[in-house]
Amino acid sequence: MAATVRYWKAGSTDINQAASWHDGTGGSSAVPLVSNIVYWTEGSDTVTSGLTALSGVALQYFAINQGASPRIGGNGSSLLLSVNTNGAGQYADHLFVYAASGGYAYVKAADGGIGVVRVEGAGHLYLTGGTINTGIQVIKGELDVGDSVDLSNKTVEIWGGNTVIAHKADATDPTITVWGGTVLLRRPSGTLTVNGGHVILQVEKETNAAATLTINGGMVDWRAGSIGTALNLNGGKLTFKNAIRPINLASATVTAADTEIDGMTAPGAKVTWPDVANIVYRAGKAAAVFARSAAADVA
Repeated sequence: MAATVRYWKAGSTDINQAASWHDGTGGSSAVPLVSNIVYWTEGSDTVTSGLTALSGVALQYFAINQGASPRIGGNGSSLLLSVNTNGAGQYADHLFVYAASGGYAYVKAADGGIGVVRVEGAGHLYLTGGTINTGIQVIKGELDVGDSVDLSNKTVEIWGGNTVIAHKADATDPTITVWGGTVLLRRPSGTLTVNGGHVILQVEKETNAAATLTINGGMVDWRAGSIGTALNLNGGKLTFKNAIRPINLASATVTAADTEIDGMTAPGAKVTWPDVANIVYRAGKAAAVFARSAAADVA
């Protein structure tokens, strides 16, 4: 049996009203129920009523698509959303897709969490709390991940847009991979891989910014946070010139290859490199920088 699909009706302002929804052909509908599929495809409505109506409703899929630019919730008042019911095909991943043409949405994962959050529009999504069950994908647009969002042992993939991830001490730090866009990262990572884009690494509230950081491309503006296990400098650029805290890499193994390093230290802050015995040299710009440095400068 096909899942029921419900559509937001432009001009509405209350999620908890049957009149705010239609069946896709203009016919009457109802407030979404468990296992429903929800599409928000029209309107630039300001929606501040009924934000808790879906808090206990386990949906298969929820999408705010191009053509819609709603303003949903506000600071301290979020739409409570659960997307965690098994579906098939495109609905199998329990997706919340934010692809709005503009506007903003404040969303908190409710009971049962949200499987995958995908941001690919021109609006601004604020994730304010709750559990993301699988991970986050950012293709374009604006995303703020708040300090109450649980990403423990999850995967964050960023291809573009502008992303801010606030600090939270997750039980198991997430795996974060960046291919593009601009990312301000205040939350520690288990594994952070930068293949492109511009990453501002500013983890101030914990010792380590990541267990392992690999730079294959892009730019890393390293301002705070140390590395626990390994720093792999394979490509791209790295600068410490904006560092605001001492950065301690003494316990990490550094693979020095082809990353362009803008200075070994930063004004007003110190980078403590490991003993030369823990530096692996490979051909490239970073290797040349380390090779020119005396042991006293590196240790």
